[in-house]
Amino acid sequence: MIISSFFQMLPILLAIAGGFLYAHRFDVDATSLVNITTDVLLPALIFHSVSTSALSSQALG
Repeated sequence: MIISSFFQMLPILLAIAGGFLYAHRFDVDATSLVNITTDVLLPALIFHSVSTSALSSQALG
């Protein structure tokens, strides 16, 4: 059970560790983080949310 939970959390932990290592290796400024978030991550999140949502035909009009 604990191992199963660990493997479910592993991608999040790897992303956190990767960001931590990247920030210590390179100089990261807030402007580049905002640009990456608004240009790449936010559209990807919106696309994923819309494509995986279960909409009925009544909700579409």
